[in-house]
Amino acid sequence: MIAASYGRVMPRRSPIDPQGYYHVTTRGNFGQPLFQTPEQHELYLFLYGRTALKLGWMTLAWALLWNHHHFLIKLSDGRLSEGMGVINRGFSRRINETTGNTGTGHLVKHGFYAGLVETEDHLLAACRYIDLNAVTARREESPERWPWSGYRAAVGLEHPRPFHHVSALLELFGSTPSTARRSYRRFVAAGLASPSHVSSPGDGDETRA
Repeated sequence: MIAASYGRVMPRRSPIDPQGYYHVTTRGNFGQPLFQTPEQHELYLFLYGRTALKLGWMTLAWALLWNHHHFLIKLSDGRLSEGMGVINRGFSRRINETTGNTGTGHLVKHGFYAGLVETEDHLLAACRYIDLNAVTARREESPERWPWSGYRAAVGLEHPRPFHHVSALLELFGSTPSTARRSYRRFVAAGLASPSHVSSPGDGDETRA
């Protein structure tokens, strides 16, 4: 082992559970914006949706802010690193081409955060954290006012994106869609009223790839 010859062994990253739930985040390089226009938001969602469909990802919650995003993903056959690489490289290439910045540096921060979600309580808290992200980032006063998240679809205010599996989230909150939507609204509102109830994206095991 090469590392042993220098007197220490580098820590090994935990393998990605091929059928696990992951809270996935990517940030702009050096804190720079990822999304500056509605068209850029839509481009990222298009690339994400295409990849999620191809790889069989189930998305329970999502949100795009200005310099990062969040997705709560249930994998069916692993390939998380592969898929995020395809999405982020494709997005960076297209944005750099349209802004004339090709060859000037990386738009997306190297790697991505992937927190393993191992319990139902953590799963619910992560979804609430994601849907409240625009509020906690002081971008909006209430989650239903933010257009770049899955909250509005989750509570029945608009149709979900093709990649957004609203039913998989709602079945955790009630036996009928209407009951589940009311329960989820109350659950999210409780986090809005008491920020200490909102999960951190750092909860759970961390993977960077």
